[in-house]
Amino acid sequence: MMAELKDLLMDSMDGRAWMGKHRAVIGDCRITEVSLPGSHDSATCEMEGHVANDDGGREIQSVRNKFGRWASDPIVRRWCKTQPLSIRHQLEAGVRYLDLRVGRDASQPSLDLALRTCHGFFSSPALGVIDQVASFVEAHPTELVLLDWNHLYGLDEASHRFLLDAIQERLSHVLVPRQEWLSPIADLLAANRRVFNFYHSNHEESSKRFWTLPGSWCRSPWPNQNRWKGLEKRLDKILEDLPRMREEGE
Repeated sequence: MMAELKDLLMDSMDGRAWMGKHRAVIGDCRITEVSLPGSHDSATCEMEGHVANDDGGREIQSVRNKFGRWASDPIVRRWCKTQPLSIRHQLEAGVRYLDLRVGRDASQPSLDLALRTCHGFFSSPALGVIDQVASFVEAHPTELVLLDWNHLYGLDEASHRFLLDAIQERLSHVLVPRQEWLSPIADLLAANRRVFNFYHSNHEESSKRFWTLPGSWCRSPWPNQNRWKGLEKRLDKILEDLPRMREEGE
């Protein structure tokens, strides 16, 4: 009896195919009508020694100048590493929204190594992130994933084109076309359209392929609270302001 209960509990906690298990409930819904679990600074489990060219990297340089690299880095690295799990393991745990930030590591000789996720320090190669997503959706045909490339630091024309081409090449068979984004989830699954790709850039090529710039497509409000009550109050305010933000196109 205990073994059966354990198996039932583990099955209920298995996040690999939770959308498929609840297809009867969410199948007629649009993606905007379903609450999806997501992770903040999703690709930060492989922090390296190189300081990134993002906002956090500039703050780290300031801390290093004041306290020294060897004294400050072990502490700061723990602040920057927001996720202990890889992208694949997060998706298997049930995460369906990925917050992705990419910078260009000038110490790397080629774009496949230079374009890396970052949060103060450089982390995983962007290509590795894309491949983990592709592998997961291939193995789990009932699941949708939202990729939100919302901070792109120091990317020139060649970098943007390289990243856009990589997303298109590796995920083209499962990307949700812009004109189909409000289709019911069941229809998207039936057509094998399972990855929403948001690319926050006014780069001309990106606007032709994916959703670009946040606008009304995908908002990522930052509550900036360190206490539950403050977070709850701030989230209530964000929800209250959503109708106005939609009307004003924020």
